[in-house]
Amino acid sequence: MKSKSSFFFLIPLMWSLAGCSQKETVSLFLGDDGGHFCSYLSSLTETAIKAKEKGAVTHNSYKSQQELNESISDVLADSAVKTLAVSLIDASAGNSVVQKCAKYGAKVIFFNQKPVVQTDTDVSNAYYIGTDLETEGQEGAYALEKLFGSDPKSLNGFDKNGDGIIQAIYIKEGHRPENERKRYASFLSRLKKDGYSITVINQEECRGKEVTGKDVMASIYAQSGSMIEAAFSDSDQVTLEAADYLIEEGLFVSGRSFDKQAFPFISNGGTSTGASLLSQGLIYADIDNQASEQSEAISELAYCLEKDEDPASSLPFALTARHGYYLTPKAIF
Repeated sequence: MKSKSSFFFLIPLMWSLAGCSQKETVSLFLGDDGGHFCSYLSSLTETAIKAKEKGAVTHNSYKSQQELNESISDVLADSAVKTLAVSLIDASAGNSVVQKCAKYGAKVIFFNQKPVVQTDTDVSNAYYIGTDLETEGQEGAYALEKLFGSDPKSLNGFDKNGDGIIQAIYIKEGHRPENERKRYASFLSRLKKDGYSITVINQEECRGKEVTGKDVMASIYAQSGSMIEAAFSDSDQVTLEAADYLIEEGLFVSGRSFDKQAFPFISNGGTSTGASLLSQGLIYADIDNQASEQSEAISELAYCLEKDEDPASSLPFALTARHGYYLTPKAIF
């Protein structure tokens, strides 16, 4: 009898524990392409969503788009979750993800990578929060113009050879080539439109741990060192790695003002790494892509969608007609 009574005592306890289990309300799918800003924003977004939505679950950090797609399909099929936040690895997978979510009546917020969606696809269940790549490039050009002065011919004393042409180098992060191309094209276009002459005398691409920013900087400096009048990169992490080489060679000194370094450096990201580089005088400017603001906006939208509220009346910001919200990147000095 003792054993039997113990068993019946456990039944309500089991029911109680089952009732305490947290229902999954928001599913996060974080594609990891190795990019520094991607990882930084994903981390902030995960923290922001989980602070606001206790039922939020991160399923993994995926290294391939195929793995990410399969996980999304599994979660949609096996759970009642109706709100997803997705950081794509491959933008072209966006169309498939939108259609999968629509099939199960779920809504999806994309961030980090703007999805490529076919014009005939119904996107009423899809949202995007991010910054505009062209504006990022324009902000980089603005920073360079501020440094070289309002007269495109005199270049504010930073023109080493006096030819009136900015001789620059470009270090690519190498994780999202299409994004890099758009940012770079906008950067050059803004400078030329404003009357500045610029020649990119050298550009090389990093390849993760195989070819780091330090390796690329060493290669570029060996070829073009004395001619460099400005440098820019796609990533605060790449810039940090490049700075390691420059410090080792005595070309940059931590704690020295940026104009006393071998040449001015402009980075991109606005991450904590970039803030550290700025504070040490190792870079002249960083393009702040508003990661904190993006993560808060994503969490606000996820909460709104999970509660089945109308974004038009519930959010502290306005979405575009195609459910986008674009924050404005800013050059910080």
